[in-house]
This record gives sequence, structure tokens and C-alpha cells, in this order.
Amino acid sequence: MTEQTKRLLQHPIYQKRLALLQELEGNRIYCGHDLSHFFAVGRIAETLSKENHLSHSNDVLWAAALLHDMGRVEQYQQGISHDKASVAFAREILLSLGWDQADMELVCEAIGSHSKRFAVKDRWENRTELRSLAEVLSFADHFSRKCYECKGADSCKWPEEERINQKFFEEEIMKIGQRQFDEKGKTYVMGIMNVTPDSFSDGGNYTDMDDMLFHAREMIEDGVDIIDVGGESNRPGYTTMISDEEEIQRVCPAIELIKKEFDIPVSLDTYKSAVARAGISSGADMINDIWGLQYDHRMGAVVAESGVAYCLMHNRKEVNEHLLLKDFLHHMDEDFARAEEAGIDKSRILYDPGIGFAKTQEQNLMLIGNLDKMVAKAPVLLGTSRKSVINYVLDLPVDERVEGTLATTAEAVFAGVSMVRVHDVKENARFIKMLERTREKWVK
Repeated sequence: MTEQTKRLLQHPIYQKRLALLQELEGNRIYCGHDLSHFFAVGRIAETLSKENHLSHSNDVLWAAALLHDMGRVEQYQQGISHDKASVAFAREILLSLGWDQADMELVCEAIGSHSKRFAVKDRWENRTELRSLAEVLSFADHFSRKCYECKGADSCKWPEEERINQKFFEEEIMKIGQRQFDEKGKTYVMGIMNVTPDSFSDGGNYTDMDDMLFHAREMIEDGVDIIDVGGESNRPGYTTMISDEEEIQRVCPAIELIKKEFDIPVSLDTYKSAVARAGISSGADMINDIWGLQYDHRMGAVVAESGVAYCLMHNRKEVNEHLLLKDFLHHMDEDFARAEEAGIDKSRILYDPGIGFAKTQEQNLMLIGNLDKMVAKAPVLLGTSRKSVINYVLDLPVDERVEGTLATTAEAVFAGVSMVRVHDVKENARFIKMLERTREKWVK
């Protein structure tokens, strides 16, 4: 939340109006207008604006969301239109806050027409057809209503077809640990933390707990959203496995220390159920399974029972040189069916296409170029950082593959990928932030 939005929320006029509105609505059971409603509208509107690449600022959007129904007070007391009254109230408070005239008019225009019916019908599948803040606000206001929880649903005047009887928006917000990840509105950064002596890129760098903690702090300062801890090298072609006990001894102290020192979600990179169970007990918020439930049949039950998030990766025992995109998408359906059979809620799953695992380099490139086809089916996590596919194109050693990784990160952002798993957090976080902002303007 920006400072300008905080000033609006904390303004005495706003606080007084909000308290009066609650008093007037009393024990109303239909569509109340408490602060949770205004925040729900803002949260949905923010995602809709990003999906439609609209260029207004977050300050403008949140002002519209927080003020759009404040005219209900005049509606209850004087019987006048709440849209017009909300515009008058918005103008009064924004003027007192010294708002720019153009931004204030944009907010008022959206508020003044948020109750009208637009050409875009309020159907969730139409959410990418919105062209203005007014349409976004109207749409978000409609879909903020939790009709499926309302005590007055039996006597509600809304037609059945207009009621929100499914948790549309909540299905696109994944909670990992204590943090919410918007699967549709942003590309997040997962930072790699290998507490191994033999990983292909950074093996041996963070086996000491002090070094590990220093690197975790460094990644957080650089903009990481979640840290992925791994205790066994999983690079393709590497066949040296360690015991469950040794892997647990490597990862659990690291997870515990990170969770103790920092407020950051932690993922555990393992395909073994015993390691996953121990890691979850130590505080892991997500399991990142490179074998997608195919190695250890007990993994599904561990994940399902714990309720943690789960990264399901595409992987096969052998390379199929004839694998086409349509075959991969069919495999994707099979992988999700396996997870569903294990009892894992689909809303908690990210899908990793498994770049570098049981694929030719040309197949790796084909999948990176078709990420949007995967995103259309499920939230996607992309892991290409410093991998051999970059060497295949650029012929560079591991420590010179940052630019190649950033090229694949660009593909991820354009395709709507939810998360990228990387070694170089600072470079990728800055790149994504800049690309997302400039792309919004460019599409507009």
C-alpha cells in the first residue's frame, strides 16, 4: 500500500464517514459496506487492471475502490443516488489531500459510473475485456460479493444468474506460508538456496549456516519473494543420491533458521516424502518436487495432509525425441490428474515444465516459447536459471549465463508465468519490475 493510499485511509473525514456508514447499516445482512468490502474491491480491481494492461496508477485505483460506496450515507439519509453522493465525497476528501486535478477527475469519473451496466457483461470469463477504470471498478464491485456465504441469499433480490456462487477470485490467489501470491497479476521471484556440496552452479557455497543466512538476507534485500532450499543435487545426468537422513540434516536446519530470522516463505526442493515431511515440520511452506509424484508414492499424501503449496514438475525417465507441444500438454493433464488422485487441491499447485529434464535442447526452447499455452491451463513456475539450454544457444560457461536467463524471464513475464526460479535474484527482480511497468504502458 502506497503512502498516498495510507493517508486517505487515515484521514479523519474518511474514518468518520466509514464509522457512520457502519452505524447506518447496522445488522444489514445484504452486501455490507465495511472496510473488508472496500479492500476486496481494491484487490480485485488491481488484478483486473494488470490483466487488461491499464495505465492508471495504483493510487488512483485504490482511491476509487475505497471511496466508491461512501455516498451510501446520503442514500440512506436523504434518498439520493449513492453514485453522485460518492463523487461529491471523493472530490471533497481528495481536494483536502492535495490531489492532482487530472487524477482526481479520473477517480470521480469511475465512481460516478460504477453502478451502470457496461457492454462487457459481468461474467468472470469476460474479465480481460475491460478498457477503463470505470469498467474495472464496476466489475470488481460485482465480484467482491460473497453470495455463497451470505445469510440473506434466500431472500436476495439479485437474479440467480448474477450471484457470485463460486470463489472466482480467491482461486487465483495462492497462499504460500503467510503470503498471498496473485497467480494472474505478477511474476514472482523464487531464489535458489542450495545447501549442497555438489550442485551444478553454486554447490558448496552455502553449506555453512552463517554463509547460508548471509545469502538469504542478500536475496531478500535484492527482492526475492520465496526461497527454495535444496539438499541434493538434481542436475540432469547426476546419479549420486544421498540418504533421506543426510538430506534432512542438510535442509531442516536451513529452513528453521531462515524462518526464525526472516518473514519469507520457504520452499523445499525434494522428491522424497520423508524429507518433505521433516521439512514441513521445520517450517517449509511449499514442496518443489522434480518428479511430480512419480518417484515416491507417499509424497502426495504428505502434501495433501499438510496443506502446503506444491510445485508439480514435468519429468519422465527417458527423453522422447518425438515429444511435441500437444504431447506435453497432454502430459500436463496427466500430471494434474495424478495430483488430484493424491488429494492435492489444484488451487495450491504450480506447474513446472521441467526445462532440462528428459528433453532435448530444441524441446526445451519449444516449451519456453509456448509458456502461454501452459499458463492457460494452470499457474506456471519456470526454472531455466543458468541451465544448459542457455549454453546450447550462447555457448557460455555457467557463471556467464545471466543474460540468457533474463531472456527466458522475459518470455515468462510476457506469457503470464507466476514465478521464475533463479540464482541471480537482484538482476531478475529488477528486470521483471521494469518490464512489467514498461509493458503496461506499451500495451496501452
